[in-house]
Amino acid sequence: MDVMIDSCVVDSFASEGFDPVADLRGTEFNLAYTPDLQFEYRQKADHEAASASAKALALGLLQSGSLRGFFGFGDSTQPVQPYLGFDQGIWVDPDQAEAIRSIRTRKNRKGPIPRNRTDGGLVAFAKNALVVTNDRGSHWKQAPQGKGRVIQWVELLVVLRKEGNVAKALRKFIPANRV
Repeated sequence: MDVMIDSCVVDSFASEGFDPVADLRGTEFNLAYTPDLQFEYRQKADHEAASASAKALALGLLQSGSLRGFFGFGDSTQPVQPYLGFDQGIWVDPDQAEAIRSIRTRKNRKGPIPRNRTDGGLVAFAKNALVVTNDRGSHWKQAPQGKGRVIQWVELLVVLRKEGNVAKALRKFIPANRV
């Protein structure tokens, strides 16, 4: 099962001393990221104010993860595309498309990705992947039903502190009927 880690939670993993790259290696979980997350991880790795452990984790996620995106054609005038083309992108299901459409985006003065666009893709991917975020926006509740789900950092942290390992903690969030 794919695990996608929102860029807003990279610092949380790093400051708490948990390494999803190491803990998920060789398990049933695959680290994955969207084109927007790829850009955000690179920003984190290059940001001078980020801690060394957060930078290392962002780079580790890029090196160990797999790029996942929905099939589509982008706008060549935009520096960051949310879609992947032939032989890379996967077809979006109608409920995933509706989840993306339902999340309002707006211009982002701080970067090229509109606000909430990354979240829209992650909400849609939560149908079949575990998505970890530290964003409490109401749009996270719009994830389509499937074998995946959205996990809030505060929920995961409680289990992480008991289990001591990211893979063991994530298993606690998968109901038996979703495996």
